[in-house]
Amino acid sequence: RTVYFDDSLSFKGEPSQKYSNITDYQNKCAIEKINQQFKNCKEIKKQRSNLMLELYVDNTGIFIPEGWQRKVYTKINSDGKRIFYVYYINPEGKRFCSKSKITSYLSLLSENKYTKSFDVEKLNFSIPEGYHYILSNEIFEVKTVFRNVSSINSFNLFLCKICNYSSQSERYSQNHARRHITNLGRKLTPNSIFSNNYAYYVCTLCHVRIMRRDDIQIHIQTHINEKISNVIVGVIFDQNFIGKAKILHCCEICNFAFPRYIGIVKHLKEHNPDEVDAADEAKFHNTLNIVSTDHFLQAFDKEMPDIIYHVGGSIQQADYNEVLVDNTGFYIPNGWQRKVYQINKGLYKGIKYKVCFLSPFGNSLNTAGYVRQHIEWLKSNGITMSVNVDQMDFTASSHNL
Repeated sequence: RTVYFDDSLSFKGEPSQKYSNITDYQNKCAIEKINQQFKNCKEIKKQRSNLMLELYVDNTGIFIPEGWQRKVYTKINSDGKRIFYVYYINPEGKRFCSKSKITSYLSLLSENKYTKSFDVEKLNFSIPEGYHYILSNEIFEVKTVFRNVSSINSFNLFLCKICNYSSQSERYSQNHARRHITNLGRKLTPNSIFSNNYAYYVCTLCHVRIMRRDDIQIHIQTHINEKISNVIVGVIFDQNFIGKAKILHCCEICNFAFPRYIGIVKHLKEHNPDEVDAADEAKFHNTLNIVSTDHFLQAFDKEMPDIIYHVGGSIQQADYNEVLVDNTGFYIPNGWQRKVYQINKGLYKGIKYKVCFLSPFGNSLNTAGYVRQHIEWLKSNGITMSVNVDQMDFTASSHNL
């Protein structure tokens, strides 16, 4: 049987013996494949309510009147479900989908020429169970709309070189590629008790593993007290994430870090699924290693290393260049520094400037809101600072550069 699409989206074909031995499982797979093709094709979705596909069925043992034909058609309804119809076609080409319609049609005839060889009760309008019908495998090769849609979807894809995983989003492909990272001499495997089914970043200084890129950038500031231009990250360093004070909850077993407490509670279930109870939070206080204020006071004079394992994208230096300015007349708290950075936004956005106040603990803050959050966080950890946030000037005027 050769089934194909013509330009009017109709189906034609004749039965062939080469498909007579196809198993029911293959027929079911063919139906599922064409269902997926219909879902992915927007042009077919608009016309699927009027689009009928003829199926070849084995009518052996089924009563068919002399001169009539029995055919099975399928289409996708408005709800996206595939439905099937059985039609009896008379010699004049008129179709009937039920016994009642055939009975009413015969009653209208002045001379019932089908009386001798026609028994309405013997007609079979049921669909055989188990997908007892055959689709042509040429249907997916001849239809041009399917090829056009597949070629459009395959445009600008990001492929994983290890497992050929494809994605149209570069961010999703990078998150997938981190699953293939070899950490501490051991390849990542899914469903492991050490949370290797997560996609995470690794700090090369303390080997803390953090899921979010924003959190690992904040964690970098706990180790260094240097200029932003020396920070090496996977993308251009976003100033909005600098200075956010977060307490990371670290697992002492596998050194995996979470910014939220509920995250470490769920994570510990992977190590001790029988002993851990999420409702009893008191059991986890002894197993948590909270990053304290002393961790923020650490500073390293050595050269900045590669902090983040970032597979799938090129690791580049952040395009932040410090500009020498005269800060005379500006309010600068005791122990703080006021710095201006030049940011290259690209060909279309040009060059911009951003003012940041550097705290004594190395946190670079570019808005008054971040300064207030930083001061409140220090106060919660027992450190008080006298800072008048309203007098801080975060504007980068041209005459000050």
